[in-house]
Amino acid sequence: MRTRTTQFVSRKAQRGMSLLVVAASIVALLGVAALAMDLAALYMARNEAQRAADAAALAGARAFVDSSFMSGGVSAGDAQLRARQEAMKIGEANRVAGQDALITPGDISFNFSEPSNPRITVVVQRTEASGNPIPTAFARIFGFAFGEVSARATAEVYPSGVTCVKPWLLPNCDPVHSAPENPNCLGSGGYYVDPATGAVANPAPYTSGGAIGQEVTIKPGLPEDATTAGQFHIIQMPQTGTPICPACETPGSGGSVVGADAYRRNIACCNTTPLDCGVNSVVQLETGNVAGPTGQGVACMIHQTTKNCSGTPDSCGQDYLQNPSAYPFDIMGGASNPNENLRQEIINSSDSIVTIPLSDGSEGSPGRSGGSTITVIGFMQVFVEKVDASAQNTVTGRILNVVGCGSGGGRGGGAGAGAGAFGGYSIRLVRE
Repeated sequence: MRTRTTQFVSRKAQRGMSLLVVAASIVALLGVAALAMDLAALYMARNEAQRAADAAALAGARAFVDSSFMSGGVSAGDAQLRARQEAMKIGEANRVAGQDALITPGDISFNFSEPSNPRITVVVQRTEASGNPIPTAFARIFGFAFGEVSARATAEVYPSGVTCVKPWLLPNCDPVHSAPENPNCLGSGGYYVDPATGAVANPAPYTSGGAIGQEVTIKPGLPEDATTAGQFHIIQMPQTGTPICPACETPGSGGSVVGADAYRRNIACCNTTPLDCGVNSVVQLETGNVAGPTGQGVACMIHQTTKNCSGTPDSCGQDYLQNPSAYPFDIMGGASNPNENLRQEIINSSDSIVTIPLSDGSEGSPGRSGGSTITVIGFMQVFVEKVDASAQNTVTGRILNVVGCGSGGGRGGGAGAGAGAFGGYSIRLVRE
């Protein structure tokens, strides 16, 4: 009996110990699971912070181009101000762990050590030091009430050839500035791009005597109205893939669209075929004034609703410059802007901003001595203000940027995710 009693007590004690071990194990497993949930939430927040930083840095870098800093239109200080504002606005449109990303001016820095490759760095953080740490759900049981995440992104601008160029060929003839003189212009005129150096000839804002911000005729109503005698400003751009089109134009594909249809489509859509600096390109010579395709393509591209837009652009539906006589420009969303939230609001990007190739305007250019090829010597970024059907669908705009191939231009290509091409310059993220 003694032996049996001893065995009974021993087994009962073992069962009691097992319950304690199981209970302790459950508590430990719950603790690990809780910590794992908090860690997973912090990991997701870190990815969200990185996306916000990337978006902010790219937006800030684009502001370098859109502000005309790359062409000398504004000072480095003004460019930094605009880039910082744009980076903060775009970055804070993203959410990190359920809250808007908080970006302060101190979270943004600049690097101008390479003038042709300015950089902007943005830090997005939710930390105790910045006053917005992330509360934990379960880790607070173990004394960890908050978690911290931060992310850093750097974007740079670099010269390049571009895609999405429009099928207008502008000769290198500045009708406003006579120096340095371009002998190929009709009458008197100077250069947009100095052919000897590839530099912008008059890089200052037009309010200070430069070319940046001045009015430009993109496509004249008649060939004889062009700044270079007999030249009509139309280039035949090959289409090697499916273009990116707005709802008012069908994309088509490959080389199935030719002639006037291709010309109209290359205005309204983004032709993704790259156009290279310094490379001969085949051009299309037109005997008529192609007024119809021009009006249709431009009206579709800029969302202009009034056919005879002979008055101010703000009355014709499309985006417009709030004050064309004050540079740098503020762009206002027009009544027909596809995003209803942007109508009558100051915006920083617009379908009216286009990139146009520049040719040398020499005797070998189209319409002069029978030439059928041109060499791209630079690119001009223009804000298209309107197309006027009452004047043979003349297209006018304002110069935002000018870049010469000799100052760093090269092969244009698809920008890919996290990059873009604007007016002869591209932007990209730099992983340091």
